[in-house]
Parts: sequence; C-alpha cells; structure tokens
Amino acid sequence: MKPNPSNQVPPIPAVESLENDGQSVINIVAADKNLWQVSTTFSPKDNSKDAIPLKLREIKQKISQRFNHPEKLLKYRHLRKKQILEDGQLYVEFEIERIPIPGGPPTVTFGSMISDTGEEYADMICMIDLFPLDECGNQLNRDMVRNLLKQKEIKEKLIQRNDLDSIIHRVRDTQIPLHNIEIARGRLPSKGKDAELQFTFPLLPQHGMTDEYLEARKVKSGDVLCIKTPPTKGNESGMSVTGKKLPPLKGWDVALIAENGTCLNFDETQIVAKLNGLVTANREEKPIIVPEGRKIVPVSITFHVEPLMILSGKKPEVVTTDDPIEVKGSLKDNSHLISRNEIHVRGNVQKGSHLQASRDIMIGGNINQGTLICDGAIMSKGKISGSTINAKGNITLLGSVDQSQIQGSDIDIHEVKGSEIQAKNRVTVSTIGASEEGRISQINIGRNNFLNDKIKQHKCFVESANQNLNRLQKLFGQENLEHIETAERGRILMRHLNQRKTSGKKPYTTAEVDALKQLLGSVSTLRMLIQEKHDEIQRLKLQLTETDDAAKMFIVKERITAKTVVTIGNHRTELEPSDTGICIRSDQSGISVESLPADLTSIESLLEAFEEKDRDSAPAQPPTRATNDNESESSEENLVQSIAGTDPLEH
Repeated sequence: MKPNPSNQVPPIPAVESLENDGQSVINIVAADKNLWQVSTTFSPKDNSKDAIPLKLREIKQKISQRFNHPEKLLKYRHLRKKQILEDGQLYVEFEIERIPIPGGPPTVTFGSMISDTGEEYADMICMIDLFPLDECGNQLNRDMVRNLLKQKEIKEKLIQRNDLDSIIHRVRDTQIPLHNIEIARGRLPSKGKDAELQFTFPLLPQHGMTDEYLEARKVKSGDVLCIKTPPTKGNESGMSVTGKKLPPLKGWDVALIAENGTCLNFDETQIVAKLNGLVTANREEKPIIVPEGRKIVPVSITFHVEPLMILSGKKPEVVTTDDPIEVKGSLKDNSHLISRNEIHVRGNVQKGSHLQASRDIMIGGNINQGTLICDGAIMSKGKISGSTINAKGNITLLGSVDQSQIQGSDIDIHEVKGSEIQAKNRVTVSTIGASEEGRISQINIGRNNFLNDKIKQHKCFVESANQNLNRLQKLFGQENLEHIETAERGRILMRHLNQRKTSGKKPYTTAEVDALKQLLGSVSTLRMLIQEKHDEIQRLKLQLTETDDAAKMFIVKERITAKTVVTIGNHRTELEPSDTGICIRSDQSGISVESLPADLTSIESLLEAFEEKDRDSAPAQPPTRATNDNESESSEENLVQSIAGTDPLEH
C-alpha cells in the first residue's frame, strides 16, 4: 500500500505520551474514566500479523501500569484511523475500554462423581465462584468464603485449604473473577470383588476348532454347567462433601437364568442340566459410565440345553426344527436344513444345499455351491466355491473363498479369489485377488447397505415360509393345523390319514408317512420363525435411524495379487497388486490407505487403536476459566485483523 500525501491527516496532538521500550511512542489522544483513545505508529518491519499482537499487548501493559487497572480488564475496541505516513510508517488510532471490576457474592455449586459400578453420587465435588468485589462493593476476603462454606455445610476436613487461600489471593491480585474452582472433594465408597463365573463348557470356539467346540458342549442330565462365586462388599464407606455417609459398594453381579433344559439351585449360584443335549449360554450386556469412560458389563447369562438332532448325512436331508442339528458326515446335494437353533456339519456341504439357522453355523469341510444364512456367526474350515455365506454376526473362513458372495458384520478370510465381500464394519484377509477366470474381488463396507440387505433377506424368508404354510394347510386342511401347537401331532396325522382313506385316495407308503410327520413338525417352527423375522425387521429399521460411529476398515495382512475394488461408505478406491499388507479406513474426508508394519502381530494393536476412537469417554469436568479472557483475546484478534488487513479506514 503506497502513501497518498494529499489524503493524509496530521496526527491529533497527544494528551499524554508513554514510551514503549524507547522504540516508539504511545500517545493517549483522549481519555476519560473508562476509555482511552490511543495512537501509535508501526514501522514496516512491525506491520505484520505476527508482530502487531506483541506491540498491542505492550500498549495494554503500559496503560495498565500507568492507570493502575488490571490488564485483563482492558478491552480493545474498534479501529478509528489507519494511514501510511510519508516515511512509510503505519499510523493507527484505536480505543481501549476499561471493563469494570466484576462484582457478586461468592457462590457454591455441587458436582457428582461416578463409582466403578456406574452409580452416580450427588454432592461429591464442591466448586466455588469468586469475584473481586461482593454485591455491596466490598473486597473479597477469607471470612466471606469461610462463612459461605459453613452455611453450605461443607466438611472442614474435605476442604483443600491451600488451594482455597491461593485462589482468593489470585482473585484479589488480578481483579479477575474465577468460576467452577474445585475446593472440596468427597470420597467414594470402596467396591468389593465382582462375581466370578466358572463355566464347564466353552462359550466361543477357538480358531478353527469347530468339532471340539461342538463336543465340549454336549452335556448329560445332572451336569453342572456354571458355578458362580457371588460378589463381595467393599470394606470402606465413602462421604459426600456435606458429610453424608455412603455405604460400601458390592462388586458387580451377574444373574444366572435357567431356561429350557436347565435349572438353578436354591442359592442361585449353580446352573445344572435337566436333560441330555447341547448347551448354549446367551449373555446380556449393557453400557455403563465409569470414571475411565464408557464400559460394557454383563447383566445376565441365560442357559439352554436343547435336544440335539443328529443326522447321518447318508442321504439328502430336508429338516425344519426348533432343535440344534449335527450332521455326522457330509451334507448331500440339495439338502435343506432350517433350525431355530444352530447347525453343525462335520463334513462338506454339497451342491444345491441350503442351511438356515437362528444361531450359529459351523462347517468342518468344504462348501460347494451352497447357501448358508444365519442370525448368529458362521465358521468354516475348508474351501468355499460358488456359494453364498450370509450372517448377521461375524464370519470366520479359514480356507480359500472362490467366486462366492460373503456378507457379515466383521469378516475374517484366509484367501479371497474373485468374490464379493460385504461387511457391516470390517473385513480382514490374508491375501486377495482375482479368480482363474479373471473375475476381480469387490469389497463393500458400510452399515446401511448391510442392514438393508438383511431386511430384504428376512422379507424373502417370510414370503417363502408363508407360501410353505399355505401348501401345508392345503395338504392337511386348515382346520387340522389351527390348533397344532396344543394338539398332539399324532392325532392330527391319524385324522388326515383317515380322511384320505375315506375319500378313496391311494394310501401313503411308510416313507411318505415319515415325511408327513416331518412336515407336521415344521408348522410350529415356521410360524415362530415368521414372527421372529417380523420382529427382527423392525429392529433393523430402527438401527438404520441411529448414528453409526463404528470404525470401517479393510485390512490385507499379506498381499494383493490382482486389482481389487474397495468401497467404504460413499468412498470407492481401486487397489493394484502389492506384496505388502495395507489397512484402508474411511473418515469424513474420504478413504485413507496405510501400509502395515512388517510385524503382522501388530494387527491387533492397529485394530485397537482405531476402535479406541469409537469408544465414548466420560464427560469431562468444566474447565476453570476467568470471565474476561475470551472477550479480551477476541477483541485483540479483531483489532489485529483490522490493522494488518484491508480496512475501509485506510482509504
């Protein structure tokens, strides 16, 4: 900006001048009780956004010292004049306002504390607001504060005396009020030991040990399934800042709930099997807030023992049942299994087979052109080709996956070839590439697509199940199936056989009668599954309306052998072949690709680092603050912008 002599206005004569380190003069052009009009000059080297704030603060310090007013109670006001002088210096005039010394009575507020069990206790923290002057204009002193704390019944032994004296002196010296200063803190009661649970069976399968997991959960009537050591009580009471006694806390307890095929002993510390079968345990959890942040804790564990249906696998199987299913060998072509429980196949799943379960599916062998759908988790040890694998929970596939469709929450696969993988949150593979025919692999990660596909699948199942129920009604007669839940199936079957006989139709063979028994047994199961799917659809729709903060990641631990397309949320990227591992994650700015360390054991720590970002933390205490700090800083920033930037006054 060049000087314009014709437009220059000579500076106003000063009322008072203050030296500023002997380098420049601060002229007070006009002054009254609460306002100073200040003029000064900036040399070309000082006329920058970095240098201007330093000089402005020096000016404020000089005025504070000269007129005996706290520096933090001085506020910059607007820029009055700005022009370039003939010697190249920048001349400015601006105002500095005196903010009155704040006054008000000292006041106390109380804060709560949270125990390790998530219980919130009131009146555990005492915080005070202090002003330089009280409401009558009297200067703050110790007696004012002591009388207030006595009036509020704050316990003397809990008051932090040294801190209190220090902040009183600070307020008097600086003339700046302080807010939310902690001056007393209560003591939380101690917590006893949490309940301990000892299970006699595994809750989850170890890596690849599907057969061992099944065998370890087979129980007999009278077997003890779980033993609980009850929680203990803490040994020290707590105290609020007002002296209220807080009894010791009992450790976290977990309720044992006995359902189908199990019973609970009289003191509710043991679960015992009532029949032979397969045991399952379902854990109910809830989030609580503890001092360290958000924590997930178990509330109860529900036990079931269901009769295990064992199939030989020597012929194609068509079964619909409430019970868990074990197939001893391989499942033949075009087998069809539906269970409201879980399904275990020790061997292979052959072409055209369809498995659907309300819980987990475990496969010990290969899957060739099969379909697996479940509301739990899926684990397979062998190769998978031309198949559809679909789970609401997690999927672990220890063999290679070739030209298949895989969908689950978190998915772990050893090797992927020319397949489509869709996950709710995360996909981890060792290697990935194209099929022998050149079909590329595609990865899609995102909650909404996952949930919408689940809703479609449930609707398709309901439609198919209703069609089968209609066919069963035509076969047995609607009147025979209306009360199937309460009537004996044998009587319904006999009535149907008699009706067929009296109508003159050809009698059924023994094999056909056995098949009719199976069909009758499927009616109740289908009806319950239809209702469960309707309920699940509503839950999934509700989840679609909720915020999704879970980390979205795709991890390749070893190498990429062919071009691969990765879509995370709305972001799409293409990966070229690589001999090193990578981690791809999505954030608001897009997809980021990071190389993995050579030490693959760091995969777990990498995942933990990403997951840590999604964990909620406990609410922080409000920061201690002085009333006018932000206001003073803001006024300085605005003035710096006006002096250093383009401003109408300079013209």
